[in-house]
Amino acid sequence: MLTSSAEEVGREFVSYYKELLGTSKLTIPLRAEVVQNGTCINVDSHDFLLALVSTDDIKQVLFSMDDNKAPGRMDIPLCLL
Repeated sequence: MLTSSAEEVGREFVSYYKELLGTSKLTIPLRAEVVQNGTCINVDSHDFLLALVSTDDIKQVLFSMDDNKAPGRMDIPLCLL
């Protein structure tokens, strides 16, 4: 699907991540003692996970992928995009 409509792009984005991550459901509440006493990541890992992703980062990942890999949910190989 090709589009230049911001609304269509937004709908496709939401649809993709709903399919990827699922929808919300009831869960058991967090146990405070587990959260407070559980294993934590170090500051460097924390900062890395929260770092902004640039357009160049995305290009680097896409261009480093094998041509026969499919980066999206439609299973279109990268060489055809």
